[in-house]
Amino acid sequence: TVVTFNNKTGNSKYVGTKVLTFGNNNKTATNANYATLVTEIGNIDIGTATSGYGTHIKAALDTTYTTIYETNGLSTTYPNNSNVVIFLGDGDPTGTSSSGFGDNSEANIRTSANTIKNAGATIYSIGFGSDATNTSSTAYRVLKNMSSNDIVYTANDSVALAEVFTNLEGQLQ
Repeated sequence: TVVTFNNKTGNSKYVGTKVLTFGNNNKTATNANYATLVTEIGNIDIGTATSGYGTHIKAALDTTYTTIYETNGLSTTYPNNSNVVIFLGDGDPTGTSSSGFGDNSEANIRTSANTIKNAGATIYSIGFGSDATNTSSTAYRVLKNMSSNDIVYTANDSVALAEVFTNLEGQLQ
């Protein structure tokens, strides 16, 4: 399942905090719908290099919790599966928003992450880009505090990012 998150609203594809659906409105990746998922990920509107869309980490975590643990969530639909969250962030959390994203403070982000972990899921954090890979940045600290293993996997380009995902996949098998 892929959850997109930012603070931009309007007609752009996958803006706001949304569960990405693909292949007959499915939200769970399978071998049969993998190609459709990859296409949909490629369609995510990432904004421009100068403006971005904001990093609403708490909203993404809250949506993730609901997606996994709501009444008909993934933990109910697939009770024998492990629940693993791979959180990819590229910057500092965006401040409080009046657009329905709630308080995006570090303390509230930590609370939302702990709620997911306490329910039984494991969170892995990936920092992408110069801000989130800088070990002295707020972005890095937030990603580290929300991860289950206190590690932030980092990448500054798409090749390194693919390598991080490959390495994580090996740990999950």
